[in-house]
Amino acid sequence: MSLREKLGDRPVMLEVIPPSRRAKEKSVVRFIDSYVQKALNTFEIDAVNIPEIVEENYRGRPLYKNMDPREFSRVMRSICGHQDVIVNKIVVHCRSGHEELAEWAFVTTEDYGVHNVVAVGGNSSRHRYPGPTVLEANRMMRDTGLLCGNIMIPERRDEARRMLMKTRAGADFFTTQTIFSSSRLLEVLRTYDSLCKRRDVDHATVFLSFTPVSDQNDLDFLHWLGVEIDPETERGLLAGESKDLARPSIDLALANWRRILSESSSYGGIPLGLNIEYITRHNFDDALEMGKRLIEGG
Repeated sequence: MSLREKLGDRPVMLEVIPPSRRAKEKSVVRFIDSYVQKALNTFEIDAVNIPEIVEENYRGRPLYKNMDPREFSRVMRSICGHQDVIVNKIVVHCRSGHEELAEWAFVTTEDYGVHNVVAVGGNSSRHRYPGPTVLEANRMMRDTGLLCGNIMIPERRDEARRMLMKTRAGADFFTTQTIFSSSRLLEVLRTYDSLCKRRDVDHATVFLSFTPVSDQNDLDFLHWLGVEIDPETERGLLAGESKDLARPSIDLALANWRRILSESSSYGGIPLGLNIEYITRHNFDDALEMGKRLIEGG
């Protein structure tokens, strides 16, 4: 079954950060054998989600240090066999605008055989980016037949309304920012459900993203990425005697997942999925343990 066919049946994706674009072929193959194949042997994964890693300078210009997600997906599938993949594209960096994005979508489908895409916006509202907006990208992806997703940030203002607009433009699913507290997420889901029903719009699937953390450095890195971790939650993670935060962070993810599922009646028929992250490679084994517990706990 394709990912499109699985969207209503609590699908599971694993987010895999592509190696450096300067990595040698043997290193890339070793990475796939050591990480991706190990994950595929640990629990059932419906899709591998491959982000596009970009750093922006003060003008919003992109710097690409990691492999193109499409090229990484090609190598990965040649080693692991057939596997549904999702490639992320930061659409606002298409310098020639809609024409460049249309060409990217065509090549993604025809040359790479990838049919699932997450269209991502820019890092800052202060910059004037040359490429299409996410809404424009959604419409283009829909017209080309690609399964299209977007990013959901529960703490962002008017997020439910943004989700409705993106759904109407063609978003089939959303992946959330990493979740450490379920309260704000549940508020957004309830409002999104209400807006969809009021306007007779089918819900998109929402993939909830969870990651383990090992120490304060991981928490600092997540803060730098823009992930919201409220002070009370952070204090709770750091309160134990052990300096290793993996176990309490996995327990926290499971508690949030169970709470969200237990309150499903409050947000109607929104289908949910899981996006298992690991942030940095030293957390990979803990991410596999977390994934197993979340799947079993759901």
